[in-house]
Amino acid sequence: MRNRIFLAIGALLVAVASSPFWLPPLLDWNAFKETFERLAADASGFEISINGDIDVGSVLPALRVSVTEIEARSEASDAPPPLSMESVDLEIAFWPLLSGILDVRRFHVDGLRLAYTVDEWGRPQSAKRVGAEHPNFDTAADPTAVKAPLITDVRLADVQVTNSTLIYENRLTGQIIRADEVALSTRLANLASPLELSAELTLNDRRVTLTASLESPSTLLAGNGARLVTKIESDILQADVDLKTWIEPTLRADGSIDVPYSIGRDAGPLVGSASRGNRGPRCAAAFR
Repeated sequence: MRNRIFLAIGALLVAVASSPFWLPPLLDWNAFKETFERLAADASGFEISINGDIDVGSVLPALRVSVTEIEARSEASDAPPPLSMESVDLEIAFWPLLSGILDVRRFHVDGLRLAYTVDEWGRPQSAKRVGAEHPNFDTAADPTAVKAPLITDVRLADVQVTNSTLIYENRLTGQIIRADEVALSTRLANLASPLELSAELTLNDRRVTLTASLESPSTLLAGNGARLVTKIESDILQADVDLKTWIEPTLRADGSIDVPYSIGRDAGPLVGSASRGNRGPRCAAAFR
């Protein structure tokens, strides 16, 4: 009798300890949809809607999540959302996160539609985020300081975007740039290794292929120059670009993120900045 009690207790402990492996697929994660939408909205500054299903395949040893029919809006409107995705499949290794390593084993986005619009008065679309809501913003400390990131390294094994559309429309000037049938993939062993990217797309009815290699993201993020090699091919253009680029991102007290950059070329460095604040992105550049 005593042995049976010990066996029952042992079986219960094993079941509890292994629950992260077998329990997630049994739960109805759609019941938490509103919570996920609110967390995503707080993190992005956009109104997030999940119109499809949420499926969590596992938590350990890797977090596997699939989400369908996602929309992001900057404000309530009957117009198509500026950002939507038909499906997202994500797999992140759990144990490396404890060491500050974001190990993305799989990240597939299908049916991405990203539309960026400048209105008739030259105002870009923007999110509703304010500075104090930024997760790395601490008003109790130095108002210009940013907390140290929790992630110290990134690994990208299988990252793909397929069947996607990118649209830029400037209603003030009438300019429209549209990229259809976008398919891209990227990989990264770690932040100290080269970041490789390849893409195919139809740009304003012309087929374009692009490959790019960034020498070292960690060097770039540290404010030092990193080599960027890019090759572009289409029926009217073939270009090989080999340059050195710098960025120095800064989170300011008003919640905007300034990203000064410099691109070295034979004609002299192209120096400027790109900003993302409450009024949307701004950019400026000049040769020196």
